[in-house]
Amino acid sequence: MEFFDREEEMERLERLSKTGGLGFIWGRRRIGKTRLLLEWCKKNDGLYTVADQSAAPIQRRYFAASLAARFPGFDQVEYPDWRSLLGRISAEAVHQQWRGPLILDEFPYLAVTSPELPSIFQVWVDHEVKNSKLAVVLAGPSQWMMQGLVMRAREALYGRATEAFHLQPLPAGYLSEALGLSSARDVILAYAAWGGVPRYWELVSESGLALDRGVDHLVLNPLGLLHEEPERLLLEELPPAVGLRSIMDQSASALTGCRKLQHESVRLPHP
Repeated sequence: MEFFDREEEMERLERLSKTGGLGFIWGRRRIGKTRLLLEWCKKNDGLYTVADQSAAPIQRRYFAASLAARFPGFDQVEYPDWRSLLGRISAEAVHQQWRGPLILDEFPYLAVTSPELPSIFQVWVDHEVKNSKLAVVLAGPSQWMMQGLVMRAREALYGRATEAFHLQPLPAGYLSEALGLSSARDVILAYAAWGGVPRYWELVSESGLALDRGVDHLVLNPLGLLHEEPERLLLEELPPAVGLRSIMDQSASALTGCRKLQHESVRLPHP
């Protein structure tokens, strides 16, 4: 799907490219963080890497392999800890006069596996990143963790961010172009169903289905790609927001009931 909007966010990231420093971006899954960061990365010859839930030594190995695309031979060394790996990055960046951006997505996975990592990043940002004017962005879906790293005074990275923002849903106006809708009514109904989440727009566009059929196919059908989306969103928050599950279940039951009544009313014979 075409890359829509994000002009202000891109302007902020472009400023970070020029000044260097540390950026934080967070937002719920499927909201377009990765797409935004990849677009920025392409514009500035940057490097994007994404973490997973592997053990710390494996994470460093994966990270080093990603960096080898920018720094040949980077992955030929075994890094015993994060401090040595980050120090090598800044040394190579200075040597090649490269200022990034260096993007590390899914940062919460690393912070959970290596609780010492935020403190190591603090020292690295305060000295080597600052001196080299390297642009570094940490991104992730967990609002509790990502925002906490920036806002909570007791956290190691508190006050270090040059840019920090929560990526918001896209405005409704872009739905007309994204889904080929011709009337304001259709845009309003589609936005009520899919919100401003680009991935949902992409899925319904690829399905080729009308709004009500798309909701049935993707959400209400137990086999639908988005049927378990609420549970995934709650579980992926750190800590998991499972306490909200009962509210979501009640809402889902009400929606399913409304859909059943609608279908039954269509089948009723006219008097």
